[in-house]
Amino acid sequence: MVGGSFKDTALLADRALALLKAYDLPAEPQYYALLYAYVAERDPLLNEAIDSIIRERGRLSCEEVASLHRVFLGDASDLTAVDGSPAKLEAIFEMIATAALSDASDTAIRLAMARDAINDPDAHYSTADLVNRLVAASRIIDQRKRRIEMELAEARAELDLLQTSLDHVRHESLRDELTTLASRKHFDDALSAAIMEAAATETPLSLLFTDIDNFKSFNDRYGHQTGDHVLRLVALAVKQNVRGQDTACRYGGEEFAIILPRTPITQATIIGEAIREAVMGREIRQRSTGERLRRVTISIGIAGFRPGDTMQTIIERADTCLYGAKSGGRNLVVVEVDPLRRHSV
Repeated sequence: MVGGSFKDTALLADRALALLKAYDLPAEPQYYALLYAYVAERDPLLNEAIDSIIRERGRLSCEEVASLHRVFLGDASDLTAVDGSPAKLEAIFEMIATAALSDASDTAIRLAMARDAINDPDAHYSTADLVNRLVAASRIIDQRKRRIEMELAEARAELDLLQTSLDHVRHESLRDELTTLASRKHFDDALSAAIMEAAATETPLSLLFTDIDNFKSFNDRYGHQTGDHVLRLVALAVKQNVRGQDTACRYGGEEFAIILPRTPITQATIIGEAIREAVMGREIRQRSTGERLRRVTISIGIAGFRPGDTMQTIIERADTCLYGAKSGGRNLVVVEVDPLRRHSV
Protein backbone atom coordinates (compact mmCIF):
# COMPACT_ATOMS: atom_id res chain seq x y z
CA MET A 1 0.00 0.00 0.00
CA VAL A 2 1.54 3.31 -1.12
CA GLY A 3 0.34 6.76 0.00
CA GLY A 4 -2.37 5.42 2.33
CA SER A 5 -4.08 7.39 5.05
CA PHE A 6 -2.82 7.52 8.62
CA LYS A 7 -5.56 5.09 9.62
CA ASP A 8 -4.52 2.62 6.92
CA THR A 9 -0.83 2.77 7.72
CA ALA A 10 -1.50 2.53 11.46
CA LEU A 11 -3.50 -0.62 10.84
CA LEU A 12 -0.60 -2.10 8.89
CA ALA A 13 1.76 -1.13 11.70
CA ASP A 14 -0.44 -2.92 14.24
CA ARG A 15 -0.47 -6.03 12.07
CA ALA A 16 3.33 -5.95 11.70
CA LEU A 17 3.78 -5.60 15.48
CA ALA A 18 1.34 -8.47 16.03
CA LEU A 19 3.46 -10.69 13.80
CA LEU A 20 6.62 -9.70 15.68
CA LYS A 21 4.92 -10.78 18.88
CA ALA A 22 3.47 -13.96 17.38
CA TYR A 23 6.86 -15.15 16.16
CA ASP A 24 8.76 -13.81 19.22
CA LEU A 25 10.97 -11.52 17.15
CA PRO A 26 12.80 -8.46 18.50
CA ALA A 27 11.00 -5.14 17.99
CA GLU A 28 13.95 -3.74 16.08
CA PRO A 29 13.75 -1.58 12.93
CA GLN A 30 14.86 -4.24 10.40
CA TYR A 31 12.40 -6.83 11.75
CA TYR A 32 9.56 -4.32 11.87
CA ALA A 33 10.37 -2.97 8.39
CA LEU A 34 10.34 -6.44 6.83
CA LEU A 35 7.03 -7.47 8.38
CA TYR A 36 5.49 -4.08 7.56
CA ALA A 37 6.46 -4.65 3.91
CA TYR A 38 4.95 -8.12 4.19
CA VAL A 39 1.54 -7.03 5.54
CA ALA A 40 1.50 -4.13 3.07
CA GLU A 41 2.07 -6.68 0.28
CA ARG A 42 4.64 -4.48 -1.41
CA ASP A 43 6.59 -7.31 -3.00
CA PRO A 44 4.85 -10.55 -4.07
CA LEU A 45 8.17 -12.38 -4.07
CA LEU A 46 8.79 -11.36 -0.46
CA ASN A 47 5.32 -12.53 0.57
CA GLU A 48 5.83 -15.83 -1.22
CA ALA A 49 9.17 -16.35 0.53
CA ILE A 50 7.75 -15.63 4.00
CA ASP A 51 4.62 -17.71 3.37
CA SER A 52 6.70 -20.66 2.23
CA ILE A 53 8.88 -20.52 5.38
CA ILE A 54 5.80 -20.34 7.63
CA ARG A 55 4.16 -23.24 5.78
CA GLU A 56 7.27 -25.37 6.24
CA ARG A 57 8.17 -24.57 9.85
CA GLY A 58 5.29 -22.56 11.30
CA ARG A 59 7.60 -19.73 12.43
CA LEU A 60 10.20 -17.15 11.40
CA SER A 61 13.66 -17.10 12.93
CA CYS A 62 15.78 -13.99 13.50
CA GLU A 63 18.32 -15.31 10.99
CA GLU A 64 15.68 -15.78 8.33
CA VAL A 65 14.25 -12.30 8.91
CA ALA A 66 17.72 -10.75 8.68
CA SER A 67 18.43 -12.65 5.46
CA LEU A 68 15.10 -11.67 3.94
CA HIS A 69 15.65 -8.06 4.93
CA ARG A 70 19.02 -8.07 3.24
CA VAL A 71 17.57 -9.65 0.06
CA PHE A 72 14.38 -7.66 -0.28
CA LEU A 73 14.95 -4.39 1.58
CA GLY A 74 18.60 -3.67 0.78
CA ASP A 75 19.87 -0.36 -0.63
CA ALA A 76 17.78 0.29 -3.76
CA SER A 77 20.68 2.23 -5.31
CA ASP A 78 22.56 -1.04 -5.70
CA LEU A 79 19.91 -2.13 -8.21
CA THR A 80 20.36 0.72 -10.68
CA ALA A 81 21.48 -0.28 -14.17
CA VAL A 82 24.17 1.41 -16.24
CA ASP A 83 23.38 4.68 -18.05
CA GLY A 84 20.39 5.08 -15.75
CA SER A 85 18.47 2.51 -17.84
CA PRO A 86 16.61 -0.30 -16.00
CA ALA A 87 16.20 -2.38 -19.17
CA LYS A 88 18.84 -4.96 -18.31
CA LEU A 89 17.58 -5.32 -14.75
CA GLU A 90 14.02 -5.84 -16.00
CA ALA A 91 15.26 -8.51 -18.40
CA ILE A 92 16.90 -10.37 -15.52
CA PHE A 93 13.71 -10.40 -13.46
CA GLU A 94 11.77 -11.48 -16.54
CA MET A 95 14.05 -14.51 -16.57
CA ILE A 96 13.08 -15.21 -12.95
CA ALA A 97 9.36 -14.96 -13.70
CA THR A 98 9.69 -17.23 -16.72
CA ALA A 99 11.73 -19.70 -14.70
CA ALA A 100 8.88 -20.06 -12.22
CA LEU A 101 6.76 -21.54 -15.01
CA SER A 102 9.42 -23.99 -16.23
CA ASP A 103 10.41 -27.46 -15.08
CA ALA A 104 13.38 -28.05 -12.77
CA SER A 105 16.08 -28.51 -15.40
CA ASP A 106 14.89 -25.53 -17.44
CA THR A 107 14.75 -23.45 -14.27
CA ALA A 108 18.39 -24.19 -13.48
CA ILE A 109 19.40 -23.15 -16.99
CA ARG A 110 17.45 -19.89 -16.82
CA LEU A 111 18.86 -18.98 -13.42
CA ALA A 112 22.36 -19.64 -14.70
CA MET A 113 21.65 -17.37 -17.66
CA ALA A 114 20.47 -14.67 -15.28
CA ARG A 115 23.63 -14.93 -13.21
CA ASP A 116 25.72 -14.69 -16.40
CA ALA A 117 23.83 -11.54 -17.35
CA ILE A 118 24.54 -10.04 -13.92
CA ASN A 119 28.24 -10.80 -14.27
CA ASP A 120 28.40 -9.06 -17.65
CA PRO A 121 31.70 -7.05 -17.61
CA ASP A 122 29.84 -4.10 -19.14
CA ALA A 123 27.61 -3.80 -16.06
CA HIS A 124 28.61 -1.34 -13.32
CA TYR A 125 26.10 -2.19 -10.61
CA SER A 126 26.31 -4.28 -7.44
CA THR A 127 25.12 -7.85 -7.91
CA ALA A 128 24.79 -9.03 -4.30
CA ASP A 129 21.10 -8.34 -3.90
CA LEU A 130 20.28 -9.65 -7.37
CA VAL A 131 22.07 -12.94 -6.68
CA ASN A 132 20.25 -13.23 -3.35
CA ARG A 133 16.95 -12.60 -5.10
CA LEU A 134 17.78 -15.28 -7.65
CA VAL A 135 18.54 -17.75 -4.86
CA ALA A 136 15.25 -16.87 -3.16
CA ALA A 137 13.41 -17.24 -6.47
CA SER A 138 15.03 -20.64 -7.01
CA ARG A 139 13.90 -21.77 -3.58
CA ILE A 140 10.34 -20.64 -4.23
CA ILE A 141 10.33 -22.36 -7.61
CA ASP A 142 11.47 -25.61 -6.01
CA GLN A 143 8.67 -25.36 -3.43
CA ARG A 144 6.13 -24.69 -6.15
CA LYS A 145 7.49 -27.64 -8.14
CA ARG A 146 7.05 -29.95 -5.13
CA ARG A 147 3.48 -28.75 -4.67
CA ILE A 148 2.74 -29.28 -8.36
CA GLU A 149 4.25 -32.77 -8.24
CA MET A 150 2.02 -33.65 -5.28
CA GLU A 151 -1.04 -32.28 -7.06
CA LEU A 152 -0.12 -34.18 -10.22
CA ALA A 153 0.33 -37.40 -8.23
CA GLU A 154 -3.11 -36.95 -6.67
CA ALA A 155 -4.63 -36.17 -10.06
CA ARG A 156 -2.92 -39.21 -11.58
CA ALA A 157 -4.32 -41.44 -8.83
CA GLU A 158 -7.81 -40.06 -9.46
CA LEU A 159 -7.41 -40.62 -13.21
CA ASP A 160 -6.25 -44.20 -12.63
CA LEU A 161 -9.31 -44.83 -10.46
CA LEU A 162 -11.55 -43.28 -13.10
CA GLN A 163 -9.93 -45.38 -15.84
CA THR A 164 -10.51 -48.53 -13.80
CA SER A 165 -14.16 -47.60 -13.39
CA LEU A 166 -14.51 -46.84 -17.09
CA ASP A 167 -12.86 -50.16 -18.02
CA HIS A 168 -15.29 -51.95 -15.73
CA VAL A 169 -18.28 -50.14 -17.25
CA ARG A 170 -17.02 -50.90 -20.75
CA HIS A 171 -16.51 -54.56 -19.89
CA GLU A 172 -20.03 -54.76 -18.47
CA SER A 173 -21.48 -53.11 -21.58
CA LEU A 174 -19.86 -55.81 -23.74
CA ARG A 175 -21.25 -58.70 -21.69
CA ASP A 176 -24.80 -60.01 -21.45
CA GLU A 177 -25.67 -60.07 -17.76
CA LEU A 178 -28.01 -63.09 -17.84
CA THR A 179 -25.93 -65.52 -19.91
CA THR A 180 -22.46 -63.95 -19.38
CA LEU A 181 -21.89 -64.30 -23.13
CA ALA A 182 -20.76 -61.32 -25.17
CA SER A 183 -23.40 -58.67 -25.87
CA ARG A 184 -24.84 -57.63 -29.23
CA LYS A 185 -22.52 -54.60 -29.27
CA HIS A 186 -19.49 -56.82 -28.89
CA PHE A 187 -20.83 -59.11 -31.62
CA ASP A 188 -20.90 -56.22 -34.11
CA ASP A 189 -17.31 -55.23 -33.31
CA ALA A 190 -16.02 -58.82 -33.34
CA LEU A 191 -17.73 -59.76 -36.61
CA SER A 192 -16.42 -56.64 -38.34
CA ALA A 193 -12.87 -57.49 -37.22
CA ALA A 194 -13.26 -61.15 -38.25
CA ILE A 195 -14.46 -60.18 -41.74
CA MET A 196 -11.50 -57.85 -42.22
CA GLU A 197 -9.10 -60.59 -41.09
CA ALA A 198 -10.69 -63.20 -43.39
CA ALA A 199 -10.51 -60.84 -46.37
CA ALA A 200 -6.91 -59.81 -45.68
CA THR A 201 -5.53 -63.28 -44.94
CA GLU A 202 -7.83 -65.29 -47.24
CA THR A 203 -8.68 -67.61 -44.35
CA PRO A 204 -12.10 -69.16 -43.73
CA LEU A 205 -14.71 -67.65 -41.43
CA SER A 206 -17.99 -69.18 -40.35
CA LEU A 207 -20.99 -67.55 -38.69
CA LEU A 208 -23.45 -69.63 -36.72
CA PHE A 209 -26.94 -68.39 -35.75
CA THR A 210 -29.09 -70.37 -33.29
CA ASP A 211 -32.59 -69.92 -31.93
CA ILE A 212 -34.42 -71.78 -29.14
CA ASP A 213 -37.38 -73.65 -30.61
CA ASN A 214 -40.84 -72.52 -29.44
CA PHE A 215 -39.26 -70.45 -26.67
CA LYS A 216 -42.17 -68.01 -26.39
CA SER A 217 -44.70 -70.72 -25.63
CA PHE A 218 -42.24 -72.32 -23.20
CA ASN A 219 -41.74 -69.00 -21.46
CA ASP A 220 -45.47 -68.28 -21.31
CA ARG A 221 -46.27 -71.70 -19.88
CA TYR A 222 -43.54 -72.07 -17.27
CA GLY A 223 -42.71 -68.45 -16.44
CA HIS A 224 -39.82 -66.10 -17.01
CA GLN A 225 -37.61 -67.56 -14.29
CA THR A 226 -37.69 -70.97 -15.95
CA GLY A 227 -37.22 -69.25 -19.30
CA ASP A 228 -34.09 -67.52 -17.97
CA HIS A 229 -32.83 -70.90 -16.77
CA VAL A 230 -33.22 -72.27 -20.30
CA LEU A 231 -31.30 -69.32 -21.75
CA ARG A 232 -28.45 -69.97 -19.33
CA LEU A 233 -28.53 -73.68 -20.24
CA VAL A 234 -28.15 -72.94 -23.94
CA ALA A 235 -25.40 -70.41 -23.21
CA LEU A 236 -23.54 -73.07 -21.21
CA ALA A 237 -23.81 -75.56 -24.08
CA VAL A 238 -22.40 -72.91 -26.41
CA LYS A 239 -19.50 -72.08 -24.08
CA GLN A 240 -18.55 -75.75 -23.72
CA ASN A 241 -18.26 -76.23 -27.48
CA VAL A 242 -16.37 -73.13 -28.67
CA ARG A 243 -12.66 -72.39 -28.61
CA GLY A 244 -10.66 -69.46 -27.36
CA GLN A 245 -10.52 -67.82 -30.78
CA ASP A 246 -14.33 -67.92 -31.15
CA THR A 247 -16.81 -65.28 -30.01
CA ALA A 248 -20.14 -66.45 -28.60
CA CYS A 249 -22.83 -63.80 -28.17
CA ARG A 250 -26.41 -63.40 -27.11
CA TYR A 251 -27.73 -61.81 -30.27
CA GLY A 252 -31.11 -60.88 -28.85
CA GLY A 253 -33.98 -62.55 -26.96
CA GLU A 254 -33.59 -66.31 -27.46
CA GLU A 255 -31.16 -65.94 -30.38
CA PHE A 256 -27.44 -66.63 -30.12
CA ALA A 257 -24.60 -66.02 -32.57
CA ILE A 258 -21.16 -67.58 -32.73
CA ILE A 259 -18.29 -66.15 -34.79
CA LEU A 260 -15.78 -68.83 -35.81
CA PRO A 261 -12.61 -67.24 -37.25
CA ARG A 262 -10.25 -69.40 -39.32
CA THR A 263 -12.89 -72.12 -39.34
CA PRO A 264 -14.15 -73.78 -42.55
CA ILE A 265 -17.85 -74.44 -42.80
CA THR A 266 -17.36 -78.21 -42.44
CA GLN A 267 -15.78 -77.70 -39.01
CA ALA A 268 -18.46 -75.14 -38.11
CA THR A 269 -21.10 -77.76 -38.89
CA ILE A 270 -19.51 -80.18 -36.42
CA ILE A 271 -19.51 -77.46 -33.74
CA GLY A 272 -23.14 -76.62 -34.48
CA GLU A 273 -24.20 -80.26 -34.18
CA ALA A 274 -22.32 -80.59 -30.88
CA ILE A 275 -24.16 -77.58 -29.45
CA ARG A 276 -27.55 -78.81 -30.70
CA GLU A 277 -27.04 -82.25 -29.17
CA ALA A 278 -25.77 -80.80 -25.87
CA VAL A 279 -28.92 -78.69 -25.49
CA MET A 280 -31.26 -81.53 -26.49
CA GLY A 281 -29.61 -83.87 -23.97
CA ARG A 282 -30.22 -81.61 -20.98
CA GLU A 283 -33.10 -82.40 -18.67
CA ILE A 284 -35.15 -79.39 -17.59
CA ARG A 285 -37.07 -79.35 -14.32
CA GLN A 286 -39.19 -76.63 -12.77
CA ARG A 287 -37.38 -75.52 -9.64
CA SER A 288 -40.45 -74.78 -7.57
CA THR A 289 -42.11 -78.21 -8.08
CA GLY A 290 -39.36 -80.45 -9.45
CA GLU A 291 -41.63 -81.24 -12.39
CA ARG A 292 -39.81 -82.55 -15.44
CA LEU A 293 -40.47 -80.21 -18.36
CA ARG A 294 -40.50 -80.89 -22.05
CA ARG A 295 -37.23 -81.20 -23.87
CA VAL A 296 -35.58 -78.00 -25.11
CA THR A 297 -34.23 -77.95 -28.67
CA ILE A 298 -32.54 -75.38 -30.86
CA SER A 299 -32.31 -74.69 -34.58
CA ILE A 300 -29.06 -73.56 -36.17
CA GLY A 301 -28.12 -71.85 -39.44
CA ILE A 302 -24.50 -71.57 -40.66
CA ALA A 303 -22.97 -69.32 -43.33
CA GLY A 304 -19.38 -69.11 -44.54
CA PHE A 305 -17.44 -66.02 -45.57
CA ARG A 306 -17.33 -65.18 -49.28
CA PRO A 307 -15.03 -62.61 -50.91
CA GLY A 308 -16.74 -59.23 -50.87
CA ASP A 309 -18.94 -60.12 -47.89
CA THR A 310 -20.09 -57.42 -45.50
CA MET A 311 -21.56 -57.90 -42.05
CA GLN A 312 -25.03 -57.54 -43.53
CA THR A 313 -24.58 -60.11 -46.29
CA ILE A 314 -23.11 -62.89 -44.15
CA ILE A 315 -25.68 -62.28 -41.41
CA GLU A 316 -28.49 -62.44 -43.94
CA ARG A 317 -27.28 -65.82 -45.28
CA ALA A 318 -26.85 -67.28 -41.77
CA ASP A 319 -30.33 -66.01 -40.87
CA THR A 320 -31.76 -67.57 -44.04
CA CYS A 321 -30.26 -70.92 -43.07
CA LEU A 322 -31.71 -70.55 -39.56
CA TYR A 323 -35.13 -69.89 -41.08
CA GLY A 324 -34.66 -73.02 -43.18
CA ALA A 325 -33.98 -75.05 -40.02
CA LYS A 326 -37.11 -73.64 -38.38
CA SER A 327 -39.35 -74.23 -41.36
CA GLY A 328 -37.89 -77.69 -41.90
CA GLY A 329 -39.12 -78.99 -38.55
CA ARG A 330 -36.74 -77.42 -35.97
CA ASN A 331 -33.97 -79.13 -33.98
CA LEU A 332 -31.86 -78.96 -37.15
CA VAL A 333 -28.57 -77.59 -38.42
CA VAL A 334 -28.77 -76.07 -41.91
CA VAL A 335 -25.63 -75.01 -43.79
CA GLU A 336 -25.72 -72.70 -46.79
CA VAL A 337 -23.25 -74.64 -48.91
CA ASP A 338 -24.87 -77.96 -48.03
CA PRO A 339 -28.66 -77.63 -48.04
CA LEU A 340 -29.05 -81.13 -46.60
CA ARG A 341 -30.86 -80.72 -43.30
CA ARG A 342 -29.35 -82.83 -40.58
CA HIS A 343 -32.08 -84.19 -38.36
CA SER A 344 -31.52 -85.19 -34.77
CA VAL A 345 -30.80 -88.81 -34.12
